[in-house]
Amino acid sequence: MNSCNELQIGPRTVLRPGDCFRARGGPYFHARGVPGSRINLAERGPFRFLRFCTRGGSRWVEALNREGCFCVLALSRRRAKLIPSIVNRPYVIVGRAKG
Repeated sequence: MNSCNELQIGPRTVLRPGDCFRARGGPYFHARGVPGSRINLAERGPFRFLRFCTRGGSRWVEALNREGCFCVLALSRRRAKLIPSIVNRPYVIVGRAKG
């Protein structure tokens, strides 16, 4: 596993430990054959950046959510699908947040 204390998210934006940011996406539950059954399972932001990690083709960010709980935000599409009804959509970091 490789970890880095910085993550470049734009041409002029770099996240460093302690920076606040927002993300969208994340996993959701979808019952097959039932219209309108989509339930969001994603963590809620804003987040406080801790570090960026990679291992093979997997990329993730370790952060604290608004309650101060540790969470892992997967940024790559390659993840194991253990439950067929859960769609493993990657998170996308959209930019810095105030705070």
